[in-house]
Amino acid sequence: MDFFWNFPLFSIVLSLFSGVLCMVLKPKAARYYTIIYQCFLIVLVSLVLWFTVTSGSQFTYPMGEFPAPWGNEIRGGVLEALVALIMLIVLLCSCTAGWHFLVIDIDESKINLYFSIINLLTAALMSLVWTNDIFTGYVFLEILTLTSCGILIVREIGRTTLAAVRYMVLNLLGSGLFLLGVVLLYSLTGHLLMVPMRAAVAEETPVKLCLRDRIKVIGLHEHIHGGVDAEFLEACAVGEFRLDVFTHMHDGIAVNDLKHLVDIGKAVIKHTVRCP
Repeated sequence: MDFFWNFPLFSIVLSLFSGVLCMVLKPKAARYYTIIYQCFLIVLVSLVLWFTVTSGSQFTYPMGEFPAPWGNEIRGGVLEALVALIMLIVLLCSCTAGWHFLVIDIDESKINLYFSIINLLTAALMSLVWTNDIFTGYVFLEILTLTSCGILIVREIGRTTLAAVRYMVLNLLGSGLFLLGVVLLYSLTGHLLMVPMRAAVAEETPVKLCLRDRIKVIGLHEHIHGGVDAEFLEACAVGEFRLDVFTHMHDGIAVNDLKHLVDIGKAVIKHTVRCP
């Protein structure tokens, strides 16, 4: 494994560590530390971008000894490195240019907590960019929501508190829909990693996916004469009957029954499956 592959993980772990460290630092020390470590992260991500551009490749590696779906994976490429670099530059500009307004709007005793939240927000953004696991993305999406609300509430003004509550409600609604999508995709593909999930979805059309699950639930293929496979009934239903599928059934079936099977499959689509 190339040494540059470790830099995405370093950016996540260092951000989490910095979030805890800034809680015990003084306000100015927390500010200077945050600026220095974000510059260091920009250098790391720039090296990853240079490596992926010059090599023309991307990398994926698991974290820990547990395989998917229990383990996590890091995935890096040109797009991931470019997005991470843009985010870090924006955060650095916010920390350097907003200091004048920060000392006016926030109590001095809470400035270090503000930078602690900024560092945790950076960790959430880096995790969303580098992760290859969709459930890990959901977890850090929740962390991103909490840190974003914390940045608003830290000013302790009535309007900012109201805005934070509204932001929290809308994000909770969106994250709930996101989690529902994760559950549906996992039930259809059996994967939580994004690349295998995409490959599994690309192999199947929405009609085939919904029809396969519905056929297995009602057990329709078990009640047809000749012991027809669910795959054969599925092929008949979507109009993709082929001779090789027909000849490799368990017990075979009479040609006269083929029209009946096609009608049954179409009825399954019409009355029990509602797919685009």
